[in-house]
Amino acid sequence: MAPEQDSLREILQREFELRRKKNPSFSLRAFSKKLGIGSSALSELLSGKRRLSPQKSETLLAQIGLKPDQALPKHLVKHDQYELIANWLHFALLSYLQTGRKRDSKSMAQAFSVTESEVKSTLSRLSRLGLVENSHKEWVVCHKNVTSTDDIPSRALRESHFENLRLAEHALENLSVAERDFTSLTFCLQLEDFAELKKLLRQFYQRLETRFEKNTEGAEVFKMNAQIFPLTKPLKTEEK
Repeated sequence: MAPEQDSLREILQREFELRRKKNPSFSLRAFSKKLGIGSSALSELLSGKRRLSPQKSETLLAQIGLKPDQALPKHLVKHDQYELIANWLHFALLSYLQTGRKRDSKSMAQAFSVTESEVKSTLSRLSRLGLVENSHKEWVVCHKNVTSTDDIPSRALRESHFENLRLAEHALENLSVAERDFTSLTFCLQLEDFAELKKLLRQFYQRLETRFEKNTEGAEVFKMNAQIFPLTKPLKTEEK
């Protein structure tokens, strides 16, 4: 069975973004050549201006190693859930939409230094997941607080952590000290106290969000990360 047009567009858009992550110079023209269609036709397809026959849709999917039944909506739902956790832009846009700043895709793309297509694709995914809606030609948040479900693979969480580290590295290299804060602490901790420490960190995050998100009008969107891990190898029982 051939995929629905919206599903096909999402899959191709995501495939293009993945290839650009691996190779920033990878162009739409190069992608169209890989798929075996013209660059203008691909551009129209990704923007929703062109539709393809079921046969042509299956051919395009085959070019990127997918079978038709892998592109059905039920599979796309799991893909959406994965991307929600793995890609930082989803939660960034959820926060941005509360600031009262311009909500057109161009303004949001400029705010986060990403492409308009990335913003549109992300908003479309958030809409399918019931987290945002387009009301009177303006995007608004339906549900901000999101928790991951049990069927989200652990690799999505790992990808999220790697994304956070890449964002932190970019901030360290490109922002002034006045715009960022990097601190660290090295200390001793009993392994049996580690669970309590993680609980305290989560409680701190909740208090921090409650304190500073009272007034979001005109605010900037920030990212805060915390990593904690042992530097030493655990002692064997006989060594203690």
